[in-house]
Amino acid sequence: MNTEAGHPEHRVSVFALCAIALAAIGPSSAGEAPTIPVAPLQIFLPPVPPVLWAPHPTATNTGAEKSLAPSGLAVFVTEPFYAPLSTRMAKSEIGDDLAFRLDTYRAERTSLLAELRARIDTLRDADPASRQGALEDFSGEQTPRIAALEKEAEAIRNDLSHHGGGLAEFERWRNGLASLPPGALTPEVRRQFVQVSAFYSEGLSPAQRRLLKSIAASSTDKPVPPGGNTGSLLDFSPETARIRFPSKLPHELADQIVAYWNVKKELEHELLKTLYPDKTPLSHRAYLDSLQSLAGIQAPRLAALETQAEKIREGLAALNDPAKTPDLPDLPVELTARIAAHRAEKLALNKALLARRDEVMKSASGADAATLAEKVRQTIADFSREHASQYATLEKSGAAIRADLAKIPGPSVDSAAALLIKFSESIQRLQNFWDYRDYQTAVLQPGLSPEQRRLLFEGALEKLALPLPGATLKIMGNPKSP
Repeated sequence: MNTEAGHPEHRVSVFALCAIALAAIGPSSAGEAPTIPVAPLQIFLPPVPPVLWAPHPTATNTGAEKSLAPSGLAVFVTEPFYAPLSTRMAKSEIGDDLAFRLDTYRAERTSLLAELRARIDTLRDADPASRQGALEDFSGEQTPRIAALEKEAEAIRNDLSHHGGGLAEFERWRNGLASLPPGALTPEVRRQFVQVSAFYSEGLSPAQRRLLKSIAASSTDKPVPPGGNTGSLLDFSPETARIRFPSKLPHELADQIVAYWNVKKELEHELLKTLYPDKTPLSHRAYLDSLQSLAGIQAPRLAALETQAEKIREGLAALNDPAKTPDLPDLPVELTARIAAHRAEKLALNKALLARRDEVMKSASGADAATLAEKVRQTIADFSREHASQYATLEKSGAAIRADLAKIPGPSVDSAAALLIKFSESIQRLQNFWDYRDYQTAVLQPGLSPEQRRLLFEGALEKLALPLPGATLKIMGNPKSP
């Protein structure tokens, strides 16, 4: 949904005075008239996630017009420090201390994600009510450790955006943008401006940074008012996820969706108006105070929005169980057996992993949070290493099954055209389910905490392997400058 679309009171002209709005991201240390540096700008922004079930984009960047994003960014595609880290990577400014910090962070995230995926997988065949209850119980155990990891991610973002090449490169862009005429602000520049604010602006809470990312992602969609109509899009939870409404929703559920959308737009409106004032701002200190005050005001409302989202999930899940695998078409007996064997082996491995994890949780129940988190991380790392060959075999067999599914011919040419179409659509639905399973679970499965949803959604986007945009931000200084 476009940030300038919707109800009249939600329409915001937040970029009318862009030069003034730059105060939102802090004062420049340069204090000089903007110039056009010779070196290309090395700030990379993350890809926009696809709508659930939509074909995800393929790479279009040839490298001829844009500098390519560092390949190492792929594993940090959803992190709050993506943009400032991209500059460090592009400039080869990753020292030993930062590398160790990133490796440690990545190891903990991998462990938590493996644990969460295993728990979800072992509950996939349970009835919906039992699954939701079990996930709610599990969220109480795991969420504090994910919250601690998110706190570290925000600390990394703060450090990278305030020091070194990440800050210097941002200020080059900021100084160039200061001289850009308001009429030259294209929708793409506006979207990028919001994205940059999410990574660099001071005074924002992590929840508000995620809200800005949601605004930027949904601004690429054609705005469609909510209300349960087929084709309507909802920028939902976790942030940057978007889903299409099913047709003919029950009135109560449709009303809940409209209420959710209205509250979200109100929060976005408040944030944008405060972040990008349309009049001369106060001092930088007073400006930061206004942002921090808004963060405190919006915090309970953003939390309540998550509660609203959970009610919507429960309503949607009652219509269609998000864990249900699409019905298989008539497949060769041998391939059907391979699919069943693959599923059984994966399930057994995940159950063994959780049994090992539960043993550690029980034996170390009296340990402090940090010690317990490290014990669980090490246990999962050890299990993964011990069973590396099994995991590799599973990965290979899964890829082979997909390849063989793609080769299956449709019904014979003597069959009715409708049957051929139905068969092809069934295969496509199954392949999409595998590609988007974590995405769908993160967005639609009741029982997970917001922190778990974000973790699983991050893993889903990494698995989709979205092409990383090149360095699209431009230096826009006065052409007559030396």
